[in-house]
Amino acid sequence: MQDENQRHLFSDLGFDHTARQHILSIASWAMTVVVVAVIGYVLNIVQLLSGTKVAATKSEGFDLGVSLSGGNTISSVVGILIGLLINFFLYRFASLARSGITGLNQNDLNKSFNNLKIFFTILSVILVVVFVVVLLATVVVAMRGV
Repeated sequence: MQDENQRHLFSDLGFDHTARQHILSIASWAMTVVVVAVIGYVLNIVQLLSGTKVAATKSEGFDLGVSLSGGNTISSVVGILIGLLINFFLYRFASLARSGITGLNQNDLNKSFNNLKIFFTILSVILVVVFVVVLLATVVVAMRGV
């Protein structure tokens, strides 16, 4: 019943020219993010296959003293796979939003925003997990120092 009421409530919802231009701009920026991320993943794969060492000793003038090696390939591959999964949904958003706006297809536009919702849901879950891991690591380090 509630879904039927929402359908009637938003059935006359339309986009003016400015809203269409904003959605097209968001879609083009999303596609740019996807392309840059995929290029980064390809470069990371090339680095892993070549076995070269990347030395990140200076960052913004600070000496970090960190040396990254290609020895940790499992974590790199997992990171690439998760990144490709996340960027797949961003790509689907960008392509469906563009086709939905240019073709005036409400179904494609709905699917595009559903893909954007999935993108942000996955990203939020990953960020919460990373935050919890960092928080636990901080507590463990603090307890060892005591």
